[in-house]
Parts: sequence; C-alpha cells; structure tokens
Amino acid sequence: MGVRIASSGLSQTGGVTVTTTTETVIVISPPINLAVDNAQVLIFAYILFTPGTGTTSFAVRLKRGTTVSGTALNNTGGQINLTTTAYWIGVHWLDTPGIIAEQQYCATIVQSGATGNGNAVEATLTAVVL
Repeated sequence: MGVRIASSGLSQTGGVTVTTTTETVIVISPPINLAVDNAQVLIFAYILFTPGTGTTSFAVRLKRGTTVSGTALNNTGGQINLTTTAYWIGVHWLDTPGIIAEQQYCATIVQSGATGNGNAVEATLTAVVL
C-alpha cells in the first residue's frame, strides 16, 4: 500500500498583458503540501506569448511563490532574434523546497527593449511531487 503525493495543475486562457519591460506573473499553481523534507517537485510551464512592439528578447522564469519577488528557480536567458509574432514556450525545473505547507509556484515573463505591451494568450503550469 503506497502513499499518494500531492500534485497540482492549472490551465488558463484569456490573456495576461505584459506591460513593456515589467516582469509579470502569467500563471500560478494551486497550493500543494510537501509531506517529506527531501521531496522533489517537477514544475512544467507552457505559455503562448506574443511579444510587444520593439521587443528584442524576453525571458520566462519559474519562481517559488505567487509574485515576481518569489525565489527564482531558473533564468531562461531569453529568446533572441525574434522572428515571429507568437511563441510557444516550454520551461521546466526540478525543485527541492523542503517541507512547506501550501507551496505554490508561478511563471513570469519579462521583455527587453519593448515599447509596446506583450500578451500571454494561454498558459499552463503543473507541479508534480516526485
């Protein structure tokens, strides 16, 4: 007989505006409870993003918590030489946060060089406790 460890996921549509060069939260996971200190959490995020006018690059980041000030788990370094109007971006990370009740994660986007707003058209974020 085993123990089922928590997982969570969320998908959303409708769009999130990314204002010029301001880092913006795109999607937030529902809370999960980590039952053991060494539990690993595998986080997946997929975002359909349309950069704003003048954008030279953008970065998608995964963070602990629900705000842009959360602990950064990765820094994608950005997409450079933007050649299309919409991008499907997939990022993932393996995190070991310790025993934390109601742990949440978020995915953010920040544009560089933007003079116009970008738009995250669709997004999904899944956190799976291993």
